[in-house]
Amino acid sequence: MKDHSRIATIVAAAFDRAKETGIQTIGGASLPGQDNPGIAIRDAARLRMTALAQAGAFDVKVARTLPLAEAAEAHRLLVKGDLGGRIVLIP
Repeated sequence: MKDHSRIATIVAAAFDRAKETGIQTIGGASLPGQDNPGIAIRDAARLRMTALAQAGAFDVKVARTLPLAEAAEAHRLLVKGDLGGRIVLIP
């Protein structure tokens, strides 16, 4: 593609090369003085998702709840798969 301004990457290891070629970087955290359009994208999405959640727009099936102290077990269950829903960690 000749117009690199229409390409974006979220791969942090490619950020320096992307900037050299005019490709946008939209992932990760910005350092002071860096412009990162990904921050604005995530902020807007977070506001929209919060509004949708408050309106009850999501139907989330919870397969298991575990205490936060059992986060390692939750990870094992996720890796294993076939949960039929989400895992919620309770602080």
